[in-house]
Amino acid sequence: MFFTVFQSRAMHIVLLVICMFGNRPGQCWSQETPRSPRPPSSSFIGFVPGDAFFSVKIPDEIPFHLSTLSPYKSDEFILHGKDVSNKGIILRYAYAKVPVGHSPWGYSGFTRCHITEFSEVHSELVDLVVSRAARDSTLLTQEANQNKAGNSDDKIMVLIVNRDFHFTKSRLFNRYNSSWIKPANEHKLKLKDPRLSVIVNPREYQPHVWLPEAVADDWKQAADVPPLHVTFPAEVDVTLNNRPDFVRSHVAVKFADIAVVAIPHDDPERAFRKTLNDAFYVANSDGVYRYRWEVNEEFEKTLHVELLDDAKEVLREE
Repeated sequence: MFFTVFQSRAMHIVLLVICMFGNRPGQCWSQETPRSPRPPSSSFIGFVPGDAFFSVKIPDEIPFHLSTLSPYKSDEFILHGKDVSNKGIILRYAYAKVPVGHSPWGYSGFTRCHITEFSEVHSELVDLVVSRAARDSTLLTQEANQNKAGNSDDKIMVLIVNRDFHFTKSRLFNRYNSSWIKPANEHKLKLKDPRLSVIVNPREYQPHVWLPEAVADDWKQAADVPPLHVTFPAEVDVTLNNRPDFVRSHVAVKFADIAVVAIPHDDPERAFRKTLNDAFYVANSDGVYRYRWEVNEEFEKTLHVELLDDAKEVLREE
């Protein structure tokens, strides 16, 4: 049984890499756009049980300050929101970018994550990392445009990962899902309509980083990187009449169990590669940290970490 599952998974990975990066005409390359690989899934895939991160969709207005968002009610589905009664915030999933020339037609996976036990202080800490990332994004954009005035659009990405996520050993934007080929019932999820199990846990793989080394790293470390510590609803509500939110239920996780990662650009491949001198910001219940990839005296790439002074002020007020 184990060999059969392992063999099936290994074969799927091999075929995936060939389809994504092979160049045999008519096999996995588009005839119209020969240099654009076809995505290995027919739908946009959200958060799948077993994933190591939840990618957060950023609203059009940047910077993204949670404190400026309108309150939500527990019986409403919205993109983002903060509950004044301290019930938490609900965040929407940001789907992976697919290659140009291809448009998946469907949607699968969870699209909303409820961050619980989220206090005003926690909100300020998250505001801080996102605003810092937005500031850096502005500087990067101005630098890229040779400091031309009037072109400072902020482009940032936000991820939810486990609080103990190892940024040095693991890489951002890899799902590290060791059970993505398993049906939903193997995750002990109860569905109102079991026939729609494949929408909750699709049998297709969709990376956020379209690189062969990303797929290889995902496969190699999947068993060693814990999935995001979310809780699932007692019964998952799935419908085919609520596009794109076919999965109406949401997952939940305590703020104390997570870290919010804010990245000052919108290039998952760049974040995955751990580009030298790139920085990103991390907020958890202990504070806000700036991470930066540097070279040490032995000419090795290392990750420098510092606690921001602004976070110290916020924590003193708690």
